[in-house]
Amino acid sequence: MPGPSGEYTGALLTFWGLDIPKPAKPHMIEVSLTQSDDNMPQTVRAFNYTQEDLDYGAIALAVPTAAALIDNMIDRLFFTLEIKCKRVLFMDWYSGLKARDRLHECMGGRG
Repeated sequence: MPGPSGEYTGALLTFWGLDIPKPAKPHMIEVSLTQSDDNMPQTVRAFNYTQEDLDYGAIALAVPTAAALIDNMIDRLFFTLEIKCKRVLFMDWYSGLKARDRLHECMGGRG
């Protein structure tokens, strides 16, 4: 499955929040990510930036392929992000299967 622009297959999972750092310049940081489906924290490198025109910090996590991102969506999922042992974001989603199906349609050029 192609990514968002032609043959590009990568994807980003991006989180925004008021407690996420808002750096003057984008940079890479280490983030601890916990997902409720396995509840096992993973330390990953992430892209941290400030959302332009908003008072939000952003953390973008690279996902190997858009297909992997979509195929691993489940109906309800909780995420916790920590930086240096401090929780900067807790969020959840619901109706993930409906969103997954819609994203799959869009990525397939039928959206």
